Amino acid sequence: MLTLADVRWLLQAVHPAPGPLPPLDPDRHHAVVALAHHHRLTPLLASRTALTGFSPELTAPLRQHAAHVAARNLAFTRELLAILKAAGQTGIPLIPFKGPLLAVQAYGSLALREFDDLDLLTGRTHLPAAAHTLETLGYKLVHTGRHAASAIHLRTEYHFPFQHPVTGCCVELHAGVAPAGFAQPSWRLLRDHLCTANLGGAEVAVLNPSALFLVLCVHATKHLWGCLEFLTALAHLIHRNPPDWPEVERCARLSGTERFLATALSLLDEWTPAPLPDSLRRAPLSGPSLPGSWIDPPASPAVLRRPAFHLRAHTPGPRRLKYLAGALLAPNWDDFRWLPLPRRLQFLYPLVRFARLVSVQIPSLLRFFTRKGP
Repeated sequence: MLTLADVRWLLQAVHPAPGPLPPLDPDRHHAVVALAHHHRLTPLLASRTALTGFSPELTAPLRQHAAHVAARNLAFTRELLAILKAAGQTGIPLIPFKGPLLAVQAYGSLALREFDDLDLLTGRTHLPAAAHTLETLGYKLVHTGRHAASAIHLRTEYHFPFQHPVTGCCVELHAGVAPAGFAQPSWRLLRDHLCTANLGGAEVAVLNPSALFLVLCVHATKHLWGCLEFLTALAHLIHRNPPDWPEVERCARLSGTERFLATALSLLDEWTPAPLPDSLRRAPLSGPSLPGSWIDPPASPAVLRRPAFHLRAHTPGPRRLKYLAGALLAPNWDDFRWLPLPRRLQFLYPLVRFARLVSVQIPSLLRFFTRKGP
């Protein structure tokens, strides 16, 4: 049985400035390693085995897993550089974020972050051209239906998954960092907050630390802060590339993400202390957090849990109404997969979304509320 004490010990072990760790009962070692695997912290934990006191039998698999992650990340990085080169040759603006860039910006090493795909951000108007660039490199939109090519024109969807049939590499092409209606920095705002980073010997345009910090707060909120690596990446980013805090606050106000930022700062202050400015420490840090979900699987279905959390995360008033409208009415990738329509008929998707919610989600909710106890 995992405990929040295990969570705290693990976060101390992978802290950007770790000190001597408190004693950990050897009976808890396997539980902590399992926790690290679940929350994608194995590479970081493997780099700190000199501090952990783990046995060689436990350390060897950790290092083996970390080596596998490092090799995989190198392959992903080569693929990312090839995509950026192809896009640059045709003048398509692509901003990579998360993936190998976050490994470099936050942890200082490609080997220390585990990820599954590459994330590329572009403007909505550039989506078709960016999709075409991926297709010329062999990538296919992850949909085999008759109207797959028209999916990229679904204007209320914010990301589209592509996969290379030979390498298996997955790429998510983004026109935003969160779903329709979700508070988030705009493409224009992000384009104004770029810097360069060295990736595999190449200079790449990336989000600067201030914009990246806020984007990571939005991303973590979208996923209910369900992964400890979200928190660890923020702590390491502050340690390695401190954001311009007044600029972070300004961007949060402009994008309506103040409560997302407040939640992140509150969690950082409690779980993995980071050098936050005194002005932020004195501010009321409020917002939803779910530390219990780090060790126990939630009981309620995602169709209830996610919108409830997201609603509380948004500022009361127009922001919450906008989120609700997006969640209920804005068609997304799941709606397209349920009923692929050609581009000329995509105006019907609000009706399709309603039909899918009624036929798919409501029965699952009824089963949840009517199930008998043990």
